[in-house]
Amino acid sequence: MRLIHKFPAVVGTTAQIKVTRDAKIVHFAAQGQELCIWVEFDPSREEEFLNYRIFATGEPIQPPVELEVGHRASCLMMDGTYVWHLYEVMPR
Repeated sequence: MRLIHKFPAVVGTTAQIKVTRDAKIVHFAAQGQELCIWVEFDPSREEEFLNYRIFATGEPIQPPVELEVGHRASCLMMDGTYVWHLYEVMPR
């Protein structure tokens, strides 16, 4: 059975969420003062990690050479003062 789980988002480094191979990021937003990622997946399937990184607007998008990134979502925080961009980080 597929479920949606919420995870706190980590800013400033490549981070991981333990999910399953078929995981799908469905939402990225600020909840209060915390950034969160909502992911849909089937917890009965084999686990793996979803790797992601959050960039601020204007920050260079430079993952390590052996990785590539794909934009998944953006969110506003503090009435639009800050805009964060969620990228999934994938091995090449």
